[in-house]
Amino acid sequence: MRPARIVPVLALALTLGATVVASSPRVVLVVAGPLDQDAMQLEARLRAELLVSGFEVLTVQREQQAGPADLARIAGESGAGAAVSIVRSDRWLSAEVWLSRSRTGIAVLQQVRPEPVSHDAPAIVAIRAAEILRASAIDLRSPTSPAPAASADPPSPSPAPVAVRAAPPSPPQGPSAPVDRGPTPVPTRPHLLSITAALSAVGGPGGVPGGFGPTLGLSSSFADAWAAEVRGTGPVASSVEFDQGAADVDREIVVADVRLDIDAAEQVKPFVLIGGGVLRTGVQGKVTTPALAERDSAWTAVAIVETGLRVQASRAWAVRSELGGFCTASRHVIAVDDRVIASHGRPGFLGSLGLELGW
Repeated sequence: MRPARIVPVLALALTLGATVVASSPRVVLVVAGPLDQDAMQLEARLRAELLVSGFEVLTVQREQQAGPADLARIAGESGAGAAVSIVRSDRWLSAEVWLSRSRTGIAVLQQVRPEPVSHDAPAIVAIRAAEILRASAIDLRSPTSPAPAASADPPSPSPAPVAVRAAPPSPPQGPSAPVDRGPTPVPTRPHLLSITAALSAVGGPGGVPGGFGPTLGLSSSFADAWAAEVRGTGPVASSVEFDQGAADVDREIVVADVRLDIDAAEQVKPFVLIGGGVLRTGVQGKVTTPALAERDSAWTAVAIVETGLRVQASRAWAVRSELGGFCTASRHVIAVDDRVIASHGRPGFLGSLGLELGW
């Protein structure tokens, strides 16, 4: 090929290459402080995912974790349509994605669904964040001038044209700018320690009416979806009437159990409880087990199985409800003049509704 023809071909190739680069949406990865092994793997995997998808990727180092306003400012200063911040805790790995939609002028902040820390967590979170950005690539892509049409005549060896990138939309400023938070979930990582206060109902067949009483509980998570709990319910008061009068009954239940959260990463979490403890029955009247008396009480072992639902209202507070059944080792019998008038404990039912505070 003659030298006179090489120059126009090179000029055309440079023009096309510059146009492709100019059309690549730019993303800023914002990392805070010294990165641990998981955060480093997440940053490297996310960068690789975005480069393969045609993004231009920059990295900005900060001393402190970047908030939504910081991400908007960094993206604007870098000429980027999106910024990603890595979020790391002792048990969870996640990321926050700030997007500026050029078509609508609305800024969107989306939190990547958290993943419990594990060997695969960095790759999983990176793929989730990349999917959010891929879905928004059309909005993030800056408009560019169309590539010049090919001509039959060789172009003159004039100075090579320079591709011009249109400035990305400025991030929203001030309180009046529309900001769409999108489907940002409430963080739901398990708490190390939680306290529960609830109103409980206890009942069952046998003739002893059901009743209501307070419940206090203490729980501690020892794995991603597992927790150990200790709960006390009572006194649950009720009354049994018979021909000669009535007997006032009060019951207290103390159990220790293990809780399994069905999906610990969701804001609404179903769970299952299984455990055991003791049941105390006190009666003002005449009762067998262990003896006849004007006032007596009896203790027995109890096994309990429950299912429930926890709805995370904020980082610390959750609404909790549960329903289950229990069975005692021995049946408590209420008798008058050796005549059985009521019994309970085989089986029994327990339900509660309350609040849980965790930290």
